[in-house]
Amino acid sequence: MCKRFCKARKPMINKADWQKIRLKKPSKYHWLGWMLLVSLFAVWMIADINSYITGIEYNGNKENKGAAIEISGVDFVSEEIERKHKSLGAAMKYQCASISEDVIFAFQFTVTERELDDHIFMICDNDYVFGNAKVIRRSEQKIKCTEEYNGELKTVIRPKEVVVKAINVDEWKLMEYTSKDPKESCILQHAIDILEQSW
Repeated sequence: MCKRFCKARKPMINKADWQKIRLKKPSKYHWLGWMLLVSLFAVWMIADINSYITGIEYNGNKENKGAAIEISGVDFVSEEIERKHKSLGAAMKYQCASISEDVIFAFQFTVTERELDDHIFMICDNDYVFGNAKVIRRSEQKIKCTEEYNGELKTVIRPKEVVVKAINVDEWKLMEYTSKDPKESCILQHAIDILEQSW
């Protein structure tokens, strides 16, 4: 009857058809993705809150502008100094996980826009934060170390193994640490030279 102006009627779906439609359950990968996203957000928030509370921020500076200042005996017994240095150690660990560096230094961090000048560094592979590190023993065997600092590359002959006396910043006590392999020996000596401006 109606050819030109009539609209075609949509078929009616009855209640029995709706009951047959089932929504797909999310797969385990769906939930895994959400958990990963939430975890990354939590880590980012914790780091942001930590830098807000402590005021410690990574500035990525590549050059030490002055000889590093060692932790004095008076500083070592101060609970406030201990707390500040442990906060710096935590910031260093977080930063080491975020970047691909062998070592990270205190001068790469700022507190309320003041660059830190403490004699503190961390070797990212071993998770130790060293304060006041000094080489106390060197092996007779030598190795070639290829070292880089502030865009300059050098090959340096160094002892294959060293023992370092330092403050373990995490535990806030003195320790003696023996390098695990030649690479770590190079890194330890190179880091101390940078902080003492003798490289």
